[in-house]
Amino acid sequence: ISFKKNNEEIGACMIMDYDPSLPLSQFQGNHVETLSTKQLEGFSYPTTEVMLRRTQPAAANDTSYVDELHIYLIPENSKFAYDLYFDSSKVDEKTVMEIADSVILNVTHTQRILDIAGKWAEAVKNRDGKAQYDLLSAERQSAVYDEYNANHWTTGTSSPWVENYVVKASGNEAIITYDYATSTGSAGKYQQTLSFIVEDGTYYIDYFNKPENIEMGIQAGDLIGTIKENQTQLYAVSVDDGMISGMTVSIGDKKKSFPWETLDSESFRPKLFYADVDSDNNDELIIILCTGEGTGVLTEDIHVLKPDDFSEITVENPLDTLKNRVHTQITEKDVQITIDQKSPIVFPESEVIDQIAMKNSWFENLVTGSIVDYEMDNNRITARMGAQLSPAGFLGDFVLAFEYTEHELKVSDIVFSSYIKDAPSSKR
Repeated sequence: ISFKKNNEEIGACMIMDYDPSLPLSQFQGNHVETLSTKQLEGFSYPTTEVMLRRTQPAAANDTSYVDELHIYLIPENSKFAYDLYFDSSKVDEKTVMEIADSVILNVTHTQRILDIAGKWAEAVKNRDGKAQYDLLSAERQSAVYDEYNANHWTTGTSSPWVENYVVKASGNEAIITYDYATSTGSAGKYQQTLSFIVEDGTYYIDYFNKPENIEMGIQAGDLIGTIKENQTQLYAVSVDDGMISGMTVSIGDKKKSFPWETLDSESFRPKLFYADVDSDNNDELIIILCTGEGTGVLTEDIHVLKPDDFSEITVENPLDTLKNRVHTQITEKDVQITIDQKSPIVFPESEVIDQIAMKNSWFENLVTGSIVDYEMDNNRITARMGAQLSPAGFLGDFVLAFEYTEHELKVSDIVFSSYIKDAPSSKR
C-alpha cells in the first residue's frame, strides 16, 4: 500500500512478522542509524515513531543517506506489525500523523492470511501434499490434483529440504522465505508468493508459484572477494552451517590461507580495500569480514596484510579500548559519558526520554558490542560502535579512529556521535 500527495509517492505500508521479545530494530535491516524513538499517544493501537537514517555499505564508497520516518502500529498480542514508512524529505509531521490516525487495521483479515500461509509453509516443510491441498481453493485443487496424486501426495525433495521459514503479508498476498539446507549446510534462500480468495467466509489459497532461489550459497573454493586492478582475490576454504571458515588470499602469483570466519551471505560479503594505513608509502590490503548480523546486531572483524609477504598488522580491539578509556553512567537525572577522564558529556533525562527511549526500558548502563562496523576513510581505519540504551534505543555511536604506532594500529581518537538532536559532540 502506497501513500501519495499531489501524485507523488511519499510513503508506503508494509505488514511484517513481529516478535514481541525483540526490539523494534528487528524491522530495520543493516546500515541504519536510529535517530530518535518516541511513543505516540491517542491511537487505537500501541504506536511508536522512529526516525532512521539509512546509509550505504562502506564498500560502496558512497556517503549519501536517506532519512526515513517510520510509524509502527502493533495490535495487542499480535505476531505482526504495520510499518508506515515515509521519506522525511517529502512529508511533514502533520501529514504523517493524519495518515497514521486514518489507518484502520483489518486485523482479522491479515491474521487469517498469516495463519493460512504459516500452515502452508509448515506443510511444504513437512512435504505434506494433502495438507497443502486442503488449503487451496476449489479451482486450484482441480488444477493440481493429478500432479499431487501422481506423487502420492508427497511434495518437494528429500535434499535439499526446508530448514525454516518466515511469512509476511501484504493485502491479499503472503510472501514466504524458505531457508533450504542439505547434509553439508545451507542450500540458499527461496521465496514463494501466495494469493488468497474468500469463499463463503473462508480463506483459501488461489495461487502459488514455485519457490524461487534468491540467494545462492557459497561453496568451498568459491571466490568471495576481489580487487581486479591489484590482481587480488579472496576464496572460501570451507563452508558449514552458514559460516565460511578459512580463507585463501591470492595476490598475483602468491597465495596464503588464514583461519578467518565470515557469514555465508550475499548481503554481507567480505570488503576489500588497498590503503596506506601505516604511512610507509606502500598500500596494505584491508579485509573486513562480517561475523554476525541479526536484529540489532552487526559485528565485523578486520585484517590488515602486507601484500609482499602476507604478514598481518595487529589491530587494537575496539571493545577493549572502550572498556579502558570510556566510562558511562546512568543517574536519576541524566546519562553521562566520560572519555579519557575528560569532562563528561551529559544527556538530560528529559531529552533522552523524548528522543531515544522511555526510561522504564533503559538498561542499567550503556551497552556496546552489538554494532561493530569498520569503515575506511581515505587511508584511515575507523570503527563505529553502537551505544545501546534500551532494547530498541541507541543513544549514539562511539567512532574510533586508528593510527599506526609501535608496529600496531591503535585507537588514537574517540568521538561520541549522539542521535539526540543538538546534543554536544565529543573528541578526546
